[in-house]
Formats: sequence, structure tokens, C-alpha cells
Amino acid sequence: MSTLPTKSSSGRGFVSWWLDELEGIFRWRRRRGRFAKPRFCLFYREGRVRAFELGRGRPREIGGFTLEPARDGATRPAPASRSLSAEEVCARLRRRGPVMVRFAPDHGVVVRDVLPVANEDEVREILAHRLDALTPWSADKAVFDFAISALLPDGRLEVVVAAVPRPLVDRVVEQLERLGLTVGPIDVADLEESVPGRFLLRRGRSADGGRLSAVVAAITLGGASALGIAWAVSEIHARGVVLADRERTVAALSARLADMPELRRRLEELRAELDLLAGRVRSAPSTLTIIEELSRILPDEVFLQRLELHRDRLVIAGYATEAAGLVPLLEAAAAFQDVRFEAPSTKAALDGRSGRREVERFVLSARLGNVVRGGS
Repeated sequence: MSTLPTKSSSGRGFVSWWLDELEGIFRWRRRRGRFAKPRFCLFYREGRVRAFELGRGRPREIGGFTLEPARDGATRPAPASRSLSAEEVCARLRRRGPVMVRFAPDHGVVVRDVLPVANEDEVREILAHRLDALTPWSADKAVFDFAISALLPDGRLEVVVAAVPRPLVDRVVEQLERLGLTVGPIDVADLEESVPGRFLLRRGRSADGGRLSAVVAAITLGGASALGIAWAVSEIHARGVVLADRERTVAALSARLADMPELRRRLEELRAELDLLAGRVRSAPSTLTIIEELSRILPDEVFLQRLELHRDRLVIAGYATEAAGLVPLLEAAAAFQDVRFEAPSTKAALDGRSGRREVERFVLSARLGNVVRGGS
């Protein structure tokens, strides 16, 4: 179906049109996830920042510093050996332009969801409205991004959503800027994941944007001697743009008049999809209720690292003193059924306030009961 044309750029002059054309050549840098790779990445976890220099090979850690006090009981990452001091790190980063900031996944929530087929802007709008049903936060309380993981046989989209509390992101960015650093793109991923990760909470500007601006400025200054010719060409171009816009408008309006029956049919389909989506939202498990139920059931020494929802199936991962004892605890609650291990538990060691202790890493799954379904 035809669409109305965009607003004409007539009257802006030849120089403005020329700059738009040059910008269009480099527009690939603005697309989702396609920007020039930053030189440095700051990995944030529990108040500590680790700085990595990004090259063609493996990222090289150059140092780290404490940005803010850690939460009670939180485990800080160990500083790199033979690393630069905090002052040296900040001085080095200030000279190299914008830096990328990466938040560890345990500062947010990563969940899966299934949506009707839509373009990227529609998916983001839908997720913004239902973010409080998928995560503990609403869209105005968190920054989020999504990745399309699969196109299902019935035509729906499976997406993975990552959300981080907005106050945490704003606080970290503000403190880094107080140190004189320029913050570029922001993502959320594990330390080992490539740059950029799947989820970009903020796109940032291309690291080559300054150089591109300088090139455009040089070209513009070089053409200043031909302003008389440029003005004449501008008038010809503007008249051509106006004529082309009018022709496209007439064609678009004609197509819309011819498509009126099709538009009515599509409107009815969209209403049916909206009713179906509203029903799914009402029957979807409440993430906040699940978190509250887990907090009530699990012992205090259990530390959850990951929580995922796959329709009516819950997957949790974390650390516990004795992982085998978690299965009967969850099975005894009406909220969880068919509890089982998704992978064998493994031994690990955690550093806490009371010192180093041995724990078991576990991955459990359970089917959700009626207690946590239907918006309860």
C-alpha cells in the first residue's frame, strides 16, 4: 500500500541539500547496532569500573577504579594486575574521545516474549507498554532494548528483552562525566561478549562522526568560491523537488482511494490482533509476583544471577550452599510445578563479607502454577 511522501526539502538551498546527500552516503553508521567500534569500553559491576582497550584481538584490561560503594553482600570484580591507576586510566580515556559503557547483566533483567509480526518501531512501542509485566519496572523507570531471536511458524516474533533501572544508568553516566569522560554508546552484556552486544540501551554517536563532520566542513569551505553557481543550481533543484513531491502525493492519494476496502479489512485484522494481544497480556505471568514468591521461598544465602520466562516456564540460575535442597522447597509451593535441574550443579567459590565460601552453581526450571498467572 502506498504511503504519503515525506516533507520536501525545497527552499533549504543547494548547500543543505548537498550536505544531506553526503550524510546519506554514511547513513549506515546510524542503523541499529552499526556504529564505529569505540576505542575503549568501561565494564561496570557493583560500583567498580574496569577499563578495556579494544583492538583487533582480545580486549586488553588497562586498569580500573571504584565509582561508588558496593551494595551490602555484593561481590566486586578483582582489579587487574599491573594495571594503570584510576588517575592514569581517566587521563588516558579523556584523550581518546567517547567511551562505551557496559553494564553487567546482573544489574538488570533479561526475559523472552512473543509478539505479533511488526516492524522494529512497533515492537519497541509494544514492549514499552508491557515492560512492567515483563520486568519489575515500567518504561519510565528503566532503559531497555530488545533483540529479535526467531520468527515462529505462526508468523509471530520471539524477542529477548533486556532492561536496566534508569536511575542506575543515569547515576553512572553522571559520575563518569564528572570525571571528565565522554560517554558514548551504552550496552548490557557479559564481559566476554563482543562489542557491541545484542542490547544497546543508548546508541551514542559514531566515533568517526567528528572526522566526517570535518570532511564535510572542508568540502563546504572549498566550495565557497562557487556560491553563485550553487545558488542557481539550488533553485533548479528546489523546483525539481517540489514537482517530484507533488507527483508522489497525487500517486499516493490515488492509491489510498483505491485501497479503501483493503484498509477496512486490515483495520478489522488489527483490531482482532489487539484483542488477542490484550488477552495475552492479561493472562501472562506477573514477573513481579514471581520475584516476590521466590524471595519468600528461597533461603537468604541463595543468590539469583539470572531469571527468564518462556511462556509458562520459568528458568532461574544462581548460587546456593546446597543446590539439591532447592527442588523440594519450590515443589512445596503452589506457584511452581514440575521443578527440575536444567544442568548439573557445579562447585564454585564466592567472596563475601564473611570471607570466601564454597557454593554450588545451579540452573533450575519450573512450570508456573495459577498463583502467579493471570495478572495475580
